[in-house]
Amino acid sequence: MCQHLTNRIEKALTLHPEVKEVHLVGGVSANIHLRTLTEETINPLLLRVPKQIRYCTDNAAMIGTAACFLKQERANEAFEEFETTASLSLNEVVKC
Repeated sequence: MCQHLTNRIEKALTLHPEVKEVHLVGGVSANIHLRTLTEETINPLLLRVPKQIRYCTDNAAMIGTAACFLKQERANEAFEEFETTASLSLNEVVKC
């Protein structure tokens, strides 16, 4: 997966040579293998990654907390009815 992400970044940089910076952020930037691979592959003048792992946060905790507060404030009114239809097979997802 790390190699795939790095390859995608390289491809994007080839298609868009005007790009001045690549930011590796969020929870994924805590992945040591991904950090190492991108640092070895991407021009160091373009690549920006947080210096310390503690700055590599994921917003899932914030979203979960916001949902908890919403549920406390609005009870069952916090939820909306919706229907889903799966249209993408797992095989198609793996190809991405």
